[in-house]
Amino acid sequence: MSKFFLILFTLSLTACATTSADKARQPAPKAISKAFPAYPLYAYSNGLSGHITFEYDIGTDGKVSEIRILESQPRYLFDDAIVKAVSTWRFEAGHPYKNIQQKVHFRLRKPDAIL
Repeated sequence: MSKFFLILFTLSLTACATTSADKARQPAPKAISKAFPAYPLYAYSNGLSGHITFEYDIGTDGKVSEIRILESQPRYLFDDAIVKAVSTWRFEAGHPYKNIQQKVHFRLRKPDAIL
């Protein structure tokens, strides 16, 4: 009887591992609209560049349901711009997805000199 439960337990663990592996291969839903984040005025005025890494989830309605900031340099400077832009993004409905990670670089480029 104990062998039966051992085999049943092993099979259930294998099934869980297979399910999570299949989820990892599932492609993220297609984007319908994505707005670029606005360069913060303070950063622009002071010539500051930086980057931000964040994760977000997509609900069944195709809207971004949660945004998590993972890393931000300089700290907190670009967070509001990312949250504001990403919250307007829309994806195909009916394809929920979790933990999509993305990194955005904010680089201030000086205009080319006029000759």
